[in-house]
Amino acid sequence: MDKNYKGNLLCPTCGGGDFECNEDKSFVKCKRCGREFHRGYDELLKSNQSRINSIIKDKVEKDIVDDINKAIKGFGNIKLK
Repeated sequence: MDKNYKGNLLCPTCGGGDFECNEDKSFVKCKRCGREFHRGYDELLKSNQSRINSIIKDKVEKDIVDDINKAIKGFGNIKLK
C-alpha cells in the first residue's frame, strides 16, 4: 500500500494553490488573493484538514481494493469495485 498521501493545499479564501513563504514556513501568503497565514504552514494545513482527510480516505480505500483484487486474482472471476 502506498504510504505517501499528498494533495494540493488551497487557500480557504480564494481557492488558489500558489503560495509564497519564508524559509522556515512560519509565514505563508497566498499569491492569488494576498491572504496571510501568520501561523504559517501549520495554519494552512489546519484550514485544509477536511480536504486532506477526504483525499487520504479516497486513496486508502482505493489502495485496499487494489490490494484485495491482487490477493484474490487467482481465485477465478472475482473482482471488487
